Parts: sequence; C-alpha cells; structure tokens
Amino acid sequence: MDTKFLHEALQNWHDRKRNSRTWDQLSTTEQSEIMRDAQAIKKSSLFCTCEPLTIDEVLDGSRRSR
Repeated sequence: MDTKFLHEALQNWHDRKRNSRTWDQLSTTEQSEIMRDAQAIKKSSLFCTCEPLTIDEVLDGSRRSR
C-alpha cells in the first residue's frame, strides 16, 4: 500500500472519530477499516485524470481514464 493513501485514510479516520491514536495504538479491526479506506482512495485516484476532457476526446474516446 502506498503510504500516501494510507496517511490520507488515517487522517480521515482521525477526523471522523475525533481521535489521535497512532497506528500502533489502533485495534486490528480499526487498522483493517483504515486499510480498506486507503485502498478505496487509491482506486478512486486512478480514475481521476484531473484534467477536463475536450469535446473531441469525449466524442472519439482518445483519452481513457487510467
């Protein structure tokens, strides 16, 4: 797992739970929840080109999501 996504998921978890425990202080269940969130973040980031498609790209499909 890319640490960038894990860090983002852990930060999101801290914000949701209003909790600042470190990774080592979390239960296995909590760590699994955060890992699933990190995988979802990574997956969603792979489909974002972050650049709008031009009308030509939409019409001919010349640029696909990665």
